[in-house]
Amino acid sequence: MDKARTLLETAKRLSERFEATLLVLVTDRADVVRSTLDAVKLPVILASGNDELLETYEARMRHVVRLMQPISGSVNVLPQVKEVLLGSFFAGELTSQDSVIVVVAAGDAVDMVMHYDVPRDVEIVHLQEEMEDGLDLRVVERLLKLAVELAREGREGHPVGTLFVVGDTDTVMRHSRPAVLNPFEGHPEKDRNILDESLWETAKEFAQIDGAFVVRGDGCVVAAGRYVDTEGAVEVQPGLGGRHIAAASITRQSKALAIVVSSSGTIRVFKGGRVIMVVGRQ
Repeated sequence: MDKARTLLETAKRLSERFEATLLVLVTDRADVVRSTLDAVKLPVILASGNDELLETYEARMRHVVRLMQPISGSVNVLPQVKEVLLGSFFAGELTSQDSVIVVVAAGDAVDMVMHYDVPRDVEIVHLQEEMEDGLDLRVVERLLKLAVELAREGREGHPVGTLFVVGDTDTVMRHSRPAVLNPFEGHPEKDRNILDESLWETAKEFAQIDGAFVVRGDGCVVAAGRYVDTEGAVEVQPGLGGRHIAAASITRQSKALAIVVSSSGTIRVFKGGRVIMVVGRQ
């Protein structure tokens, strides 16, 4: 408990220095959770891979997040923390006004305390600056939330990679072609809007089809299973595949935003042919 006590003392000092409004605790250890609740007066978000721990303390937390992977080493834990913050933002438990202290207590694996200024450090807040007129931030947030679910859960236990292209729909359609019959064609617009979460299970099923989803700026899904016509030389990070090349290409040819879910679980957002946001393992 000496290490845990030191972590919490550091967290308290940082919370005073940065006028923190929230503490995020990433741990599987019940003793650390108990000590945190005793020592810290801030609202707490608990992220853990221990279902029993989450169930036991959920009533005393502002929010709980189930980690899909165990807390790992110091390099890999940072993407986990970013995913927790992003998920909490989507859940409405974290706002662009928050100043957050993050405590990671994983015993022998890694222990650390970090400060996150949400407007500066959580990329979703900056996306609005990259968006064109006619693209609703709520649509981008919902697509990112859907992408996170696909990355975390896959489909029927299998990893699922997919591509969402949102905004500047006329240009995107001109620079793409159908790989399959469009499953969304002919349905009323109100029944194919991504803002309606009842559509998400359908979207997850169609995510297994080759090709991209094309989503209008107001959230209406125009098509699925579109092959993007890549034009000109496109540079992406070594090791990234066809979806990333397609995302870089279509966002360079249009004013659209592209969200790629790779089969490894990493999410990348493209704008203007470049990556502007990464969530998950890098």
